[in-house]
Amino acid sequence: MNSYYTSDQTYKPNFEQMSHVLFSLGSNLGWMEASQKLMNIRPLLERMCSNLRFSSIYPTDGVGKWEGKYANCVAEGDTAMPLNELEHGCKQLELEEGRTSMARRMGIVPIDIDVVRYNDIIVRPQNLQYDYMKPGLLELETTPSQN
Repeated sequence: MNSYYTSDQTYKPNFEQMSHVLFSLGSNLGWMEASQKLMNIRPLLERMCSNLRFSSIYPTDGVGKWEGKYANCVAEGDTAMPLNELEHGCKQLELEEGRTSMARRMGIVPIDIDVVRYNDIIVRPQNLQYDYMKPGLLELETTPSQN
């Protein structure tokens, strides 16, 4: 059986082909609004992944041209989606949540969702080096899974 989407856009995976995935999530809308944005994105990511675990939300400084204060978290889970479809789905969520070219030009990051690792493939090695990943990674590594 192949994976498919239901009429409400919920992803129904083929559990025989699951891949483990690690995400970084961030927003620079100010602590309260950014934290709420990170909470609200969770059920949307659950449409693409199962067994999702999220770190706590924590403050960090921006990196490079993306200055300012951010709210960040890290998530991990399982997906039956191929990497390219998963990344496309994340970019679609970003667009739906206001990550437009206009916002980008203004330095506003309503939501940023990056696939950092897909099984053994390090998709974004630079993300693993940044301070915005480290607290969430440590928390997920030291907190037992409830699954």
